[in-house]
Amino acid sequence: MFIFDDLTEFFYDADPKYKQVGTRAKNMIDTGMWDDPWAYDGTYAGAAEWGERRWATPGVVMDGKLITTNLHHINMGLEEFVEHSYYDSWENDGYPYPTDPAGNPLGPNHPWNKETKPRSDVRTWKDRYTWSTAPRWDRQVVEAGAYARMWTTAAAGIMPHNRFLEATGTSIKMDVPQTASLPAMELEWKIPETWNAFERNRARAYHVLYSLLVGYENVQMAFDLMGQGENKVATMTEFRIPRRAAGRRVLGSRARLPDPPPDDGQGRPDQLPDHHAVDLQRLPGRPVRPARPVRGGGREHPDPGGVRVGRDVHRDRRLPCHPVLRPVHAVHRARRQRRQHDHPRRDHVRVRRRVMLSTAQADLAGPERVLIGGVGYRWFGDGSFALLASDALAALEWPTGVDVLDLGYGALHVALDLTDVDPPYERVVLLAVTERGREPGQLYRFRSPPAVPDLEDVQARMYEAGAGVIDLDHVLVIGRHFGALPDDVVVVEFEPQPGTTGRS
Repeated sequence: MFIFDDLTEFFYDADPKYKQVGTRAKNMIDTGMWDDPWAYDGTYAGAAEWGERRWATPGVVMDGKLITTNLHHINMGLEEFVEHSYYDSWENDGYPYPTDPAGNPLGPNHPWNKETKPRSDVRTWKDRYTWSTAPRWDRQVVEAGAYARMWTTAAAGIMPHNRFLEATGTSIKMDVPQTASLPAMELEWKIPETWNAFERNRARAYHVLYSLLVGYENVQMAFDLMGQGENKVATMTEFRIPRRAAGRRVLGSRARLPDPPPDDGQGRPDQLPDHHAVDLQRLPGRPVRPARPVRGGGREHPDPGGVRVGRDVHRDRRLPCHPVLRPVHAVHRARRQRRQHDHPRRDHVRVRRRVMLSTAQADLAGPERVLIGGVGYRWFGDGSFALLASDALAALEWPTGVDVLDLGYGALHVALDLTDVDPPYERVVLLAVTERGREPGQLYRFRSPPAVPDLEDVQARMYEAGAGVIDLDHVLVIGRHFGALPDDVVVVEFEPQPGTTGRS
């Protein structure tokens, strides 16, 4: 925790713009975990009560405010949509569970009512492009994970077991006991004002200690029971999972419906079928691309905060973990983008505004829709020239139809984003820094031919892009492969001095 606190504050002090990295809406969900053994009874009817007795409190946070901690209400709001997935919709075929066992209404898109209908014959990057569904809560995009668990627990302030932990409403206080090598200490994770990549990592670090203290408290409870003569640690007879037990499979597909009404008169089974592997579907782990509307409401993908349509610092440099790319991550072998002995030695190259302005304006005559995009890394010495140039150009006035954007992220996602533009760009001007053995310190302008790239070259560059390598040639090859670039592509490159690209 100390390391993550120090690192986070170090970056904030170095440049306040780091607070913009990975900023997103403060929308989160978690069903809680670590049940109270004296409160949990496995029934749906009692879920609202035993859920709030968990060491990690269930909850939904919207725009930074806690909406509910009731597991019934959390379950009611869940839906999944498949407009952009390789499935046909099931909602018009009727659905078996209009209500939950407590009488709360459920929509046709609720996971309990879903039916998997694979449809993989139509695949386009605009319409159907993933095996993943689009989960929503109350038609809104929400994040889930360790940091969501920290937030909901801290905001609820109802943690029943507080031997080592205390939820205050704005933080979680942790009373760490003395160990053989460390003294006792008090730590506190506070709900952050800005929700960004640094705060997510800080929350994950605190969650490790949080988990350890929950485990340690359970060990202490076991010692207390042993002191009272209670020494049974398992059932002495054959144990079977209860057919009507309610657990953490609330989120996801085909969750069990526990404790059903005795006879609802509709001929419904007493639980959802949960034994068919074909009914299982993948849910997206992180946002991938700018959101678009879905028929049911809300947005198809989590919105990364206008990163790829804004004109400020790019907010999420890392390639998101999307199901489409996970197999690539499993087999890729990334190559170095820069040579082995390149080290950061110099300051950023200065942007010559008049040169860049005149060069870019020379490429604008004629087309109505034009994109000027900088490709590269920030804080990378002379290698940051293109993004600094795009920042400077974005601050100027341009004719209607001209966009200046930061394209310093994965080439695949650049291609997907460009295919979403409607009407499409008729000309694209790309700014980049590339070592090609030319005279250093000079700008070079050329047109990229609209040739169809070799498939093996595309696959190799997809591997590198999937590993997080940002490169102009990746953007050109992958963009051409997916038809994301127009025929008219102009490249303006800066040839750096050898050894001047790197961390600075």
